[in-house]
Amino acid sequence: MKYFDIFTSIEDVHQEWNGSHNVKDEEVLFAVYTYEEYSGSAFLIYERDGVLYEVHDAHCSCNGLENWNPEKTSWAALKMRDFKGYGREADAYLDSLVKAK
Repeated sequence: MKYFDIFTSIEDVHQEWNGSHNVKDEEVLFAVYTYEEYSGSAFLIYERDGVLYEVHDAHCSCNGLENWNPEKTSWAALKMRDFKGYGREADAYLDSLVKAK
């Protein structure tokens, strides 16, 4: 499973970011969106044409996700980070994904 918390499919990703992107399911490697009391945080990793991207977004209102700003990244850059706080399953999946590359 590559979708976690509120994200359960590519359709959720499109809906929560109001269709502001054209990422396909087969490009998504990891996606999580946590939400509690009108605030949320999302993180997504996808690969397109051999280029790795990450998207971070957060909000503290009921407006939801509004900032689809992909940034190029690399597996080496991702390996230098400590990804924790997305929940036990998401953290374990992301950790194993990054370590495998």
